[in-house]
Amino acid sequence: MVKSGTFQKMATFLQDIPPFNLLSKKALRELIPSLTTQIFLPAEIILTPDDPPTRFLSVIHTGIVNFTIADKGSGQEQRHA
Repeated sequence: MVKSGTFQKMATFLQDIPPFNLLSKKALRELIPSLTTQIFLPAEIILTPDDPPTRFLSVIHTGIVNFTIADKGSGQEQRHA
């Protein structure tokens, strides 16, 4: 169960993010209990191309996620933030 203060913080945060900003307050109340929070350390790998397809949508609350795309033509990698 989500604590009252945490529930309100999640609702306030999601209300400003598309497509969640299109949800009614009732829909947000129904959604929030199904959310999970994860904390990742700097430089921790979250996903790789070899991982199976994810079944989840991740929303970054704070911090930065860097991603690397392999250029198959040149064999080089491009880093993005």
